[in-house]
Amino acid sequence: MIEINIEELLNLYDVVNTCEGPLDSSFDSHVSAITGMIGEDLVLGLFQHYWDNKRRGNTPEILSYDCKIEMPSKRKLDAWVICKTSRGVHTLYNTEIKNWSSYSRGMRTYEQPENDAEATERWQRLIETSNRNESLSKVTFAARRSDIEHKRDMSGSKVGKLTPKPLLCMWTPIATRESGNQCFFAEMDGDSYLHGVSVFSASLYLRSLRDKKTVNIKAPRAEHRLRQRERIVGLCN
Repeated sequence: MIEINIEELLNLYDVVNTCEGPLDSSFDSHVSAITGMIGEDLVLGLFQHYWDNKRRGNTPEILSYDCKIEMPSKRKLDAWVICKTSRGVHTLYNTEIKNWSSYSRGMRTYEQPENDAEATERWQRLIETSNRNESLSKVTFAARRSDIEHKRDMSGSKVGKLTPKPLLCMWTPIATRESGNQCFFAEMDGDSYLHGVSVFSASLYLRSLRDKKTVNIKAPRAEHRLRQRERIVGLCN
């Protein structure tokens, strides 16, 4: 588990700043460096936290970080995730993660998105201007389920005959009018190439937890990297 300071993380990703240091007037490089260490695991860990906290009895589990696409084989998604509701309903997601911050997408500061039309506008701009960009549309491609079925652990038995569903987990504060600006929604516009894709906004979810200072999430790979960093690098007084 890793502990996240909610306010500091929102400021890092959603508030456009400049570095006060003498060697770099841009904050982009710092955001990119931190993202490289914890980015995908951060967003995926927050999705698991969201699912686990929807109600008691819900359980999310990462089955694999290896999620290939049927054709062409070189393309891949980021994870297989299986989610169980308190009523025993299982959903298998082939998952793509995008930890785009305000910096990486050229967006302006986004400070108060609660019940704000800006979250909807941002989502519309994203899917309209991406022009079927593969970085988003590949989540709709057929995932190679045989990879998860043939794993030597219990993953195959957990998958059973479930039909995979596409899930897009993003940092960006996005929503739709139909979802009431909720952090988890399905894109149901029949004219959109992402029609039927479930979407999670990590930024909006964290903002719903603003009464808390920190949140603990499952992020095993990021935890391993942080421990390695501590063994290699330390600060001197």
